[in-house]
Amino acid sequence: MIQQPTRVATLVLAGELDTAGWVQLRDRLVGLGGDDVGEVVVDLSKVTFFDSSSVRAFIGARAELERRDIVLRIDRCSDIVRKVLEVTGVAPLLLDPPGISVRGMWHEPTSEDAFDLP
Repeated sequence: MIQQPTRVATLVLAGELDTAGWVQLRDRLVGLGGDDVGEVVVDLSKVTFFDSSSVRAFIGARAELERRDIVLRIDRCSDIVRKVLEVTGVAPLLLDPPGISVRGMWHEPTSEDAFDLP
């Protein structure tokens, strides 16, 4: 059986990503994961505000896409995005060096993994 190459869906975001739009952001990211998509790559290099609700959107989208065997990866990001991802401890899940996939890093959460996001 010959496998068809998978497509990479790309999304470029700019401006402020905050509490008001986190559900729409999560849904948009998940929506990019069509049948022929193997990876969703996001450019956040022009984002000027990024809070914990944005982190929540990305982690939620990543979990849903991973269930469909689709990788979610932030390719480029502004300093503020990188700082928030590093402080919250999720940078290794979303920021990966070129050529290294995060596929398979997700695991079903246990009580030891639990934390609350505002």
